[in-house]
Amino acid sequence: MKTLADLKRRILPGTRLRCLRNTSRPTLDGGEREVVRVQGNAFTWVLLGQKTAQTESWTYYPKAKGLWWIDDNTFEMQLSEHRPEHTVRLEFISGTPDGYPSALG
Repeated sequence: MKTLADLKRRILPGTRLRCLRNTSRPTLDGGEREVVRVQGNAFTWVLLGQKTAQTESWTYYPKAKGLWWIDDNTFEMQLSEHRPEHTVRLEFISGTPDGYPSALG
């Protein structure tokens, strides 16, 4: 898995991701989130344990040049074309989305 298309295929409702590093908001490092909605250019996710619509956060997919695969389960992406130094490194949590019950119940 090494392309943006592969990432989009893997981001599904119920998928869980762990933030390994967020250069824009370091307080999110170590946090785990669950994907709620998916569309062609973006997805929403929530911090685990928070289930209201107000806590959904939109994340837009980067252009292909703004995505780097570290290994099959870890990737890094630009958060904005206008601020390329702001990146987030995320890790798929093993077994999701079907291996864990949804946090959204």
